[in-house]
Amino acid sequence: MTKLCSRNKKIHRKRMIKDRLARYMVGLGGISVIFAIALIFFYFIYVVVPMFEPASQEKVAEYSQADQQSLLAMSMEEQAEIAVSFSSQGDIHFWSTANGKDISSFKIPVPAKAVVSSLALTNASQSSVLFGFSNGEVYAAKYSYKTSYPND
Repeated sequence: MTKLCSRNKKIHRKRMIKDRLARYMVGLGGISVIFAIALIFFYFIYVVVPMFEPASQEKVAEYSQADQQSLLAMSMEEQAEIAVSFSSQGDIHFWSTANGKDISSFKIPVPAKAVVSSLALTNASQSSVLFGFSNGEVYAAKYSYKTSYPND
């Protein structure tokens, strides 16, 4: 009978240890869930609060064009590193937005005794432009930016 009692005590002791371990593990799991929900809550506050702040802007750079009267339109590529400008003389200038220096220039063929009277930019994905002339003719041009990723 003493063997049976000592065996029951050992089983009871192991069961008590397992019970305490399970209680602490369940408690730790519950605290972990509450902590994770609190972190998610603070993350949402971090993301949402800036939407309620007033918009602001600051001057990054200033560029000058020799003849601003002739400027018809401007466009930039998606990384905002290169811009293109279109003039009423049929000039197309690609230039760096960092320092304003010319990268390349092109001139479209303007018909004799005609001037550029209108310009239409298509959506950004097509990157094309239509020059309308005073004699009713239209010149379509497609431009593109060369994208490179130096240093991998």
